[in-house]
Amino acid sequence: MNSSDAYDALKRTAQLLRVDVFHSDPTRDREIVAGLQDTKVRIVADRRTAISRGGQTAIVTLFCQLEMMGIEVQLDVPDLDLVAPQPPLRAQRLAEGLLDYAEDLIPGGSSVGSQRPDLIFVMGNAKAAGAHVRLSWTDDTALVVPASQSVPSPSGNKLPFGAIAAAVAGAAEGIRAAIPVIAEHLDVAPCGDQGWRNPGTRSVKISLAHLFKGLDPKLGDVDAISGGAIMNACLYSLLRIPDLAGRLRVIEPERLDMSNLNRYALTRRSNVGDRKIDALSGYSTNRFEIVGEDRRLDRETVAELEPFAAKVLVGVDDIPSRWIAQEHCYDKRLIVGSTSHNFVLVSEHEIGTACAGCVHTKDDDTAGPIPTIAFVSLLAGMLQAARLLATPSPRGLGIDAWPLGLDGRRGIRAYTPTPARPCPVGCGASRRADRLTG
Repeated sequence: MNSSDAYDALKRTAQLLRVDVFHSDPTRDREIVAGLQDTKVRIVADRRTAISRGGQTAIVTLFCQLEMMGIEVQLDVPDLDLVAPQPPLRAQRLAEGLLDYAEDLIPGGSSVGSQRPDLIFVMGNAKAAGAHVRLSWTDDTALVVPASQSVPSPSGNKLPFGAIAAAVAGAAEGIRAAIPVIAEHLDVAPCGDQGWRNPGTRSVKISLAHLFKGLDPKLGDVDAISGGAIMNACLYSLLRIPDLAGRLRVIEPERLDMSNLNRYALTRRSNVGDRKIDALSGYSTNRFEIVGEDRRLDRETVAELEPFAAKVLVGVDDIPSRWIAQEHCYDKRLIVGSTSHNFVLVSEHEIGTACAGCVHTKDDDTAGPIPTIAFVSLLAGMLQAARLLATPSPRGLGIDAWPLGLDGRRGIRAYTPTPARPCPVGCGASRRADRLTG
């Protein structure tokens, strides 16, 4: 592997940073990649945290998210046996599995650097000289604060959502630490947008309990349209649910390539060239089966894919495909996960409520590759997984989130979607709204 391979793996992250942060020329994206790979962080955890299921989820998730951004991660964690599987890790021990993953992800990446880190993360009440960011969590809450603050000891070994949310907020701090390193490579002034600056100065407190009331790990049959980044993240979260049971059909025709490595939470470099459905089906368990459908959802194929399961996940980037899914699943429970730059939108649709067309009213006219970054996709998939497990919302549900603004009042916001007029799907809710205002 050479530097071109690393660029291929990270070019969509570079594109996002170029567009949203540096406003630089596209010809300088390789310098952005070099800055990412020159950024060094350290994760410190004590035995008490690293021996627990929730602690291992938090450590693995933060580590993998940072690695997917090309950042070098130095580990100061005990090498303990895994309490439960931690995909995409293959080894049965924590540190060994993390280092093996790092060697099988971004070409030229490393996790054994000895230089002084740009940022130090501490898990729970672990101690480390010069630490910047402290993470703690429960089953359904996340705390990410300056390391000088004390936090309750991490707890929660039944559900992964708090630990994953803490890692999302931690990964956002990681990219903030990379910004001045990248600026030095570009020979420009550091970013002026406060959202991208000053890691280790924010207090993030996330409560997620209201998003998965009535959680049931027995899913039955589920269909998933797309095997991309959001579905990787959704499955990453689901596979950490104790007693998860059911069958998931993934509808996806594409193969994995290097550009997927910056955000596909269950994918490794050794998977490049494989069908996406094969990479995902390899994570099937005795109680939760993942099967692949090697085709694309469009107007020509939709009839062949029917009947759809009672629960349908949509993670496809193409907005008209979301409309087709809604048209043919009007009587199903449809949960759509989507992202744009630093924004997450997850919406849930039941019969009679505002539909996916009401939420996504216009096609995206963006041409070419879409700028992406790991922790944005992860948050979208995690929220989608939480809603899949939860009791349905009879009025429908929308959740929007800003992964770089999780310290604000509207970092994660739930609301009831309203019918659109006109709705590109022409759903019943929008037609009723037309009659009421006509």
